[in-house]
Amino acid sequence: MPTRLKDLAKETGYSVSTISRALLGYKDVNAETRRRIVKAAQKHDYYPYQSARQLRAGKTYIIGFLIPTYGLRFSDPFFIELLTGIGDGAAAKNYDVLVGTSPEGEGELEAYKRIVAGGRVDGVVITRTKEDDKRVDYLLKVHTPFVLLGRVFNKPNVPYIDIDSKNGIKLLTEHLLKLGHRKIGFITSPEELVFSRYRNEGYREALKKYGIKYDASIVKIGDLTQETGRKLATELFRQKNRPSAVVCANDLTALGVYSAAHQVGLEIGSDISISGYDGISLAENAHPPLTTIQVPIYEVGIKLFNMLYKLLNNEPLENKQILLPPQPIYRNSTGPPRKADGH
Repeated sequence: MPTRLKDLAKETGYSVSTISRALLGYKDVNAETRRRIVKAAQKHDYYPYQSARQLRAGKTYIIGFLIPTYGLRFSDPFFIELLTGIGDGAAAKNYDVLVGTSPEGEGELEAYKRIVAGGRVDGVVITRTKEDDKRVDYLLKVHTPFVLLGRVFNKPNVPYIDIDSKNGIKLLTEHLLKLGHRKIGFITSPEELVFSRYRNEGYREALKKYGIKYDASIVKIGDLTQETGRKLATELFRQKNRPSAVVCANDLTALGVYSAAHQVGLEIGSDISISGYDGISLAENAHPPLTTIQVPIYEVGIKLFNMLYKLLNNEPLENKQILLPPQPIYRNSTGPPRKADGH
């Protein structure tokens, strides 16, 4: 039989009213009394009704996290690891996470409006920020707290955590150039994503540094999925003077390039060099292991929640905007080209 308030009252000697107020966080219960009551409640796996807690505080104690999707399937392990960090951070503060998906296009903003205007969440974590991000505009308009994974333009005061992806892609491209590659393809991401601009700049700057002319014919725009990575790499490999290396906007795209390389009989790391970005576990376990930028995904998830928690509770943010340095990991998917001319 489940433990009831009167059972806790009998065990602790406090009144039902005192126990209820202690568990719901009322400040008129002293710290020692609260400690004893909480200890007894934990002993019996008793939790106060969430609805009572919400009603008292005028909060849901829930944050929203909508995972972007492309096509009919969700398949990016990056977001699973990020969600784990957000969820663990939330659980440590007695918050829950409302998880959903948001399709690209017109339905994306509507997905956010449903959970915010419907009063289902107190705040939101947003990923894959866009150059003209209607989600950010909407949340600012309705005064809903949020944090971003990624920067936005023309909004200098919004809170975010980001990786310096410009220098990340620059480091990876320079790594290939130092190995001797001179024709390096690039499978980038949708142009409306903010990090696309930074990563494209990093690619171009590395080429310029080594005196290599930018070649639009070996730059492809993908959607960050494995299947599109495979298709676009196949197009690159069919070129008469194909690239000897391919830089990819994320690890999933790079794993798609792996598939294309296997299909045409190219040995990864010698016939073709491939780099990714994110550092998902699949990259480390690929054959051969993938050269990439290691993003501390889980830790970033925890930090994002902690930033949002402070905003929700009117606590000051010491660092409102955090830009993390890239951490390159050079593995066996990249090596010198077979010939000095790079192919």
